[in-house]
Amino acid sequence: MGASQSKSEDEGSKVFYSETPIQFSQDLVNQLSDQSPDTPPSTLDSHIRQRIQSEIARLREEENALYTQIETTLEKENLDRGTLHGWRRGFIPRPR
Repeated sequence: MGASQSKSEDEGSKVFYSETPIQFSQDLVNQLSDQSPDTPPSTLDSHIRQRIQSEIARLREEENALYTQIETTLEKENLDRGTLHGWRRGFIPRPR
């Protein structure tokens, strides 16, 4: 009897009601209201964006070096065997 009454339908949320009025300082209200989506990004956000951009640039350079290595290896293999099917430099399309 008591076990079924103690479980709510939504066990993930709890609602507490207080008979005592809650007051917040004006400083807290101002601070929370200043954090709108229209606020420019913080320095932490800028730092994170900068790190992401530098990592993207590094990965693109690494990718281009890998494509160059693949092209060189394929060219060497084709020269060793003689050209097959008209393969030539640039056969592997590079990403844009």
